[in-house]
Amino acid sequence: LIGKLSDVIRSLNDQGTTFLIVEHNIPLVLSLCTEVHVLSGGRVLTSGTPEEIRNDPQVIEAYLGPDANLEVPVD
Repeated sequence: LIGKLSDVIRSLNDQGTTFLIVEHNIPLVLSLCTEVHVLSGGRVLTSGTPEEIRNDPQVIEAYLGPDANLEVPVD
């Protein structure tokens, strides 16, 4: 269902339709949007491109906790 919805949103967006998406599925949001606003506690925490949001320390701390370790060990 999410895949079909994503396809419809992308198709309509390509035709010029703008969307406001309120969603907790962060990977979905980052894959669909060109501009993202992150809320925490009812307030805007930060805004930016999907890449900026993905790497924002405030977002990482708010959603993964202050002790989040995102480094992937290399074998």
